[in-house]
Amino acid sequence: MENRGASLSAVLLTYPQQPDWVILATAIQANLQEIGFNVKIRQVEDINAALKTPDWDLAINSPGIMTNGGAPDSALQEYLTTKGERNYGGVTDAELDNQIETLSLTFDAEKRKEILLIALVVSYLAFAAFGNYRNAFGMGSLF
Repeated sequence: MENRGASLSAVLLTYPQQPDWVILATAIQANLQEIGFNVKIRQVEDINAALKTPDWDLAINSPGIMTNGGAPDSALQEYLTTKGERNYGGVTDAELDNQIETLSLTFDAEKRKEILLIALVVSYLAFAAFGNYRNAFGMGSLF
């Protein structure tokens, strides 16, 4: 697969503290290879430090949402808000910040689903429009 004449390739980060990620990374590598996308898997000791560098394109990282009963609030706040501690990609979107803040203050399950859908659409549209930023889900500047 090519983009503007150049072969598409990516560096995918994993870390040894989560050995299952190597299996997942290998599956991702195999699936992308089938469509002509070359993925190099690189294991790093400190995933958080590595994510702060420009030397990666994809990363598998665990935001630890299970410690919060599976609720995505804290992970969204850390990874996708303008001031998020793990906003490695520099995502800056006032509407997304607002939706995530509203989510953290909402307890009704149906309203939370609506807010999550809006947050998903806003983050997708932001990535589609500005696909060259690193986003919090571990996608680098591939597109």
